[in-house]
Amino acid sequence: MDTLIFGGTAVTPYSSRKMNIGISNGKICELLSPELMPQARKTIDATGMYIIPGCIDEHVHFNDPGTTHREDFAHGTAACAVGGITTAIAMPTNTPLVLNKKNLQLTLDAYEAAVTWITQPTAAWTLQQGPGGGILEGHRNHGCKSIYMLLLP
Repeated sequence: MDTLIFGGTAVTPYSSRKMNIGISNGKICELLSPELMPQARKTIDATGMYIIPGCIDEHVHFNDPGTTHREDFAHGTAACAVGGITTAIAMPTNTPLVLNKKNLQLTLDAYEAAVTWITQPTAAWTLQQGPGGGILEGHRNHGCKSIYMLLLP
């Protein structure tokens, strides 16, 4: 076991209870009774603390580049971290709108300049129905790990 978190109260979808948590290769491998303390390379004393899963916010507006006086990537992701959000999916409402590869790259460049940790970009593309509709330029080949689709009339 790489890491053992002990003494904390773990919050699960079903209950909150004291338990120890074992981690190997970056993943939870064991949920243990508080009395069990297996050997681990690293230990974290969480006595008196709550251990909660990270949350996903699937609709944020970082406005970077563009109207950063409202919110920017650095401040938005810092607020996420404080609130327990480990994944945020930004809407493509930057200025300019993220509707093509060039504007996606402008957004990714702004994000990269604002952080010192690794991000996994998500593209949000509009699918317009009717004549001339279709997915505008951009998909996973542009470095995105997922695509968030918005359907417009």
